[in-house]
Amino acid sequence: MDSKAQASLEYLMTYGWALVLIVTVVAVLIFIVSSPSSVAFSSSDPTKILMKGGSVLGSDAEIKMQNITGGSIDVTSVSMTSNYSGAGCSLNGVVLSSPNPYPIVVSAGNELYVECSSVSGNGSGTITIDYTDHSGLQRSAGITVSVSGTPVETGPACLSGGTGTVDDPIMVTNLAELDNVRNAPAAYYEMCQNIDASATTGWNEDLPGNPGVYLGFDPVGDDIVNFTGNFDGKGFTIIALYINRPSEDYAGLFGFVDSGGEIRNVGLENINVTGDRQVGGLAGKNLGVIDRCYTTGTVSGGQYEAGGLIGIDLGTITNCYSEANVEGGASVGGLIGYDWGNVSNSYARQGSVNGIENVGGLVGHKYGAITNSYAAGSVTGTGLYVGGLLGHISTGPAITSYYPGDDILCTGCTNTSGETTQANLQSQAWLTTTPNDWDFSTIWNINEGTSYPFLR
Repeated sequence: MDSKAQASLEYLMTYGWALVLIVTVVAVLIFIVSSPSSVAFSSSDPTKILMKGGSVLGSDAEIKMQNITGGSIDVTSVSMTSNYSGAGCSLNGVVLSSPNPYPIVVSAGNELYVECSSVSGNGSGTITIDYTDHSGLQRSAGITVSVSGTPVETGPACLSGGTGTVDDPIMVTNLAELDNVRNAPAAYYEMCQNIDASATTGWNEDLPGNPGVYLGFDPVGDDIVNFTGNFDGKGFTIIALYINRPSEDYAGLFGFVDSGGEIRNVGLENINVTGDRQVGGLAGKNLGVIDRCYTTGTVSGGQYEAGGLIGIDLGTITNCYSEANVEGGASVGGLIGYDWGNVSNSYARQGSVNGIENVGGLVGHKYGAITNSYAAGSVTGTGLYVGGLLGHISTGPAITSYYPGDDILCTGCTNTSGETTQANLQSQAWLTTTPNDWDFSTIWNINEGTSYPFLR
């Protein structure tokens, strides 16, 4: 055997299995597996996975993927045969060797990110993973793996490009490309990794009047040029977005989403969004479809319509939540400031809501329909129409939607619509007993008696 072949074989036996280990540990979590050509394996219980990229550098290995099963999965144990070992391995930041790391919840549509800092092994072996699927079934899968061929270091699958059509969306891989969405507001977009937006604290200095003051990110779409495209976050997250435009309307990642616009599967964490009217963490004004999105951080409005997710809504919002702190003047809500649309299977909790009038834990001023939703955060209002769930109800039903009157602080509250108890709102049995019909098979999950419902 010549020296090059010998070196290749030694590299394969030392490091090539690392990517195999990473792929197979996560592959059992979902239903279809894509793998490098150097990997061969079989599963007693194949599951679905969308590969996002990976790499092997020395003894370090990492891989990204996404849960596309349609429901959440609770991983309850990971074990492997003796001819594989890995130190510093983690799944979504949870160190597998730490005391009691399980269950590790992988929500529908969310990223799976596995890292190992020191790996070794060779040949073939079995990895066993126990988990609970989204139907509540306890399952166990055995993965048999083997290495063949020359190991290939894979670059990130998250690459720029795309023409903006439904079949070839523009890939949003970094903050600059997120900012460029405004340049083609009718196109199709997809994220393929998390984006750190903390640099926006130094964007757009307010010159000449306020040197040293930065306006931050300029929202995508306004009342002149609306966003009418399709933005799919694919379960990824935008972190630390900063918008400081206290004299401007339509503040949010998206300023104005018109009918035909759709935003799905994206989280905004640790945001700091400030505007005057129609201010929301995700969108200032929405006439389109918002599905499976969430926000955390702070949203500050001025005169009217401030919400943790949406400032004013005239569209459709499903399977969304906000844990942001929200403050403003009139029509202030934990999820939506002013709602004319349709809201279902959504919630606001943990954050505080503070305003003057038309202040609600979920919605400040309601005209539209709200179904199977709740609020569980503190509410303070100093004027008229303040409530734990809804502030001012003009028209439209609020069907089987609640707030726990015995578990939140509601200062100035006069509207008790939707009030129930903490025990009821933490009970799957109560939430599925007529007239309630919450879906705990495909939409909601709960830790009975100890948590409020959360989305799968």
